[in-house]
Amino acid sequence: NISYFQITAADVTSTATVNGSFPIASKTTTLGGPSAGTVKVEKDGTLSNPSVGQLNSKIAQFKLTAGTGEDLSIRRVTLYETGTMNNSYLTNLKLYQSTTLLASVASVTSKGYVVFDLATPYTLSKNTNRIFYATADISGSARNADTIRTYFDQTTDLYAVGATYGYG
Repeated sequence: NISYFQITAADVTSTATVNGSFPIASKTTTLGGPSAGTVKVEKDGTLSNPSVGQLNSKIAQFKLTAGTGEDLSIRRVTLYETGTMNNSYLTNLKLYQSTTLLASVASVTSKGYVVFDLATPYTLSKNTNRIFYATADISGSARNADTIRTYFDQTTDLYAVGATYGYG
């Protein structure tokens, strides 16, 4: 990460007479190489099969691990629901870390997304991991054979901002 620039006699084109000692070189400059924050998302645990009409049924569980660079501020979690159950049968969705409620939404969007915007961002300290889970109320109109499949679909489904450098 050390840089400099240099001008040689061949770099100068002019009809005028050019005097000097070539090559001319700048002082070296060291470019910073700080380690920005990273986060790893992993599936965690095994979920039990919920029942039709069940309230606060756990529908997703995942682990977030912060890298060594900096603490992270978790601001938004977006989960994608693609099970066979009609998405309108999932309501009152909540995101938790341990027993702490982080965010809630009334329903799954028409495109199948559950978007949890955290009013108070969750701080995930560097070099640590935490388990998060989502719950939902399942309508009594659902069928026993319906499935719920909730997961992170894209890398942009987790929005976290580094506490030191401020990038997300």
